[in-house]
Amino acid sequence: FIFTINFPGCFMFKKINLILFASVIALLQSCASTQLSMDSLKNKSKIKHKSEWIRLANEGQNNLDKGNFDLASKNFNDALKANIQNAKLQTLNAIAYHLSAQSFDATKYNLAREGYKLSSKFDPTNWMPYYLNGIINLEEKKYLQAKLNFIKAAARNVHDKKILFNLIEASYYDLDFNLAIKIIEYLKTQRLNEAQFFKLNRFCTIIYYAADVSNQKKSCFNDYLNTNPSAEDQKDLNNKINMWKS
Repeated sequence: FIFTINFPGCFMFKKINLILFASVIALLQSCASTQLSMDSLKNKSKIKHKSEWIRLANEGQNNLDKGNFDLASKNFNDALKANIQNAKLQTLNAIAYHLSAQSFDATKYNLAREGYKLSSKFDPTNWMPYYLNGIINLEEKKYLQAKLNFIKAAARNVHDKKILFNLIEASYYDLDFNLAIKIIEYLKTQRLNEAQFFKLNRFCTIIYYAADVSNQKKSCFNDYLNTNPSAEDQKDLNNKINMWKS
């Protein structure tokens, strides 16, 4: 597994399961690192021996990095026994379950969902549990719930473009083209890097064709072509466009 402290890009109308699997693994490990590094990890403990549960939390992080997801979950659960209301620990434990579900045991999705919900209960201001629950919803094709979770995440972290791209995707699959278009138009006003600009014009083309907005869909498609997409990606995009033409 490749560990990175930066969040990878969001999903883009799932094409290659192996690539998506790797991106989810990197995303979750990145989230885990972010949670563990936050100072507030320590704030809610009232016990005398803080060093023990902090040691367990760090051990859990190390096990996440090594791909020992069940061991990581055991570490986080042991730490939670001393500090159950710590929202960051709840998120870390949920991430361990989520990674386990992604890797080899899909039954762990339920535990991951519950962990994210508990984290949100103890810290309603944190966008991350809502976002990661939305990722689970996308994986399970529960697009309405994914959309609602991404909306909650975006309300708490509106400047994170990763959340907004996922919200576009969930809205598209939920056939909520109006919301998807509003997010697209907002992102058009933001500064985007080359990869984000490519994603936005790809989303824009598909969704404007799906919504049959004639004065915009050709413009989006031309902007997409100007990004010099691969022949494979153009073929995939044309297949999606043709689906809405039929």
